Amino acid sequence: MFGAILTSPVNLLPVYVLNSATVRKSVYVVADEEFVTKVYSARELESALQHGAKVIEIAADFKIDRTLYVGADTEIFARSPRTLTRAEDFAGDIFVVGETRKGEASDEAVTFTLGNETSSRKDLLVIDGNKANMEVDVKGSAIFTCKNSKTDIHNVDFINHKKVGNEKALDSKYSLSYPELAGGAMAILTTGSTMNIYGGTYSNNDVNTSTSTGTSYYGGGFYNFGTMNVYGGTFSSNRASRAGAIYNYRVLNIHNATFKSNYAASNGGAIYMPSSTGA
Repeated sequence: MFGAILTSPVNLLPVYVLNSATVRKSVYVVADEEFVTKVYSARELESALQHGAKVIEIAADFKIDRTLYVGADTEIFARSPRTLTRAEDFAGDIFVVGETRKGEASDEAVTFTLGNETSSRKDLLVIDGNKANMEVDVKGSAIFTCKNSKTDIHNVDFINHKKVGNEKALDSKYSLSYPELAGGAMAILTTGSTMNIYGGTYSNNDVNTSTSTGTSYYGGGFYNFGTMNVYGGTFSSNRASRAGAIYNYRVLNIHNATFKSNYAASNGGAIYMPSSTGA
């Protein structure tokens, strides 16, 4: 089914739905005097996050073969076109925001900024799920947000993510409804978390399109159980059994976004909201 089905009111302004390890010591000061840590590999990015780097530049294309925990306020951006690609044998979440690697909540509220909000370029940073080449069944999202965290995404492209199961989402501490069904190949927002999207492209992401699988088929791109605000961006060719692009269970505000050629086998080609949604 192409197009969008909304089963309860949603706060929508103009929306166009068309069919739906050590860190290298390459540190320098930018105009606002913040220190920037350059990283050239997943290992260096992990180390930078563990050591509390506040501003991190992706300085090379590389594969992500581990989960990266964002436990403090952090900005990650690219100064020139860079692509982070899921490694063929890595099945977990790529970024977990607001939690430590031990599964403990961060001591304070965390703001994760991905992309450069001052850049006019739309393609500087790409997060590629590499679904055509995966050797394992992916059971994690590109971003998993935890309680009291805020994620701001500026002009980042998320493409080619595919998720066929769940691991982290099944933990009862996240209080997700029907967690085994949570899709969100691109992102899962848990209770008390917020995601703000400022442009970017979210394309060719999918979860199971068959209800007979019994797992991970709500929301090809996003599964929202928190607060999601969209201020521009293009959502295209995302697929799921229900809600090709966004499955919204809580609060969704969309301002000037384009949805095209998203697909759902049952309901909500682009967006689906169950009747219990508290928007």
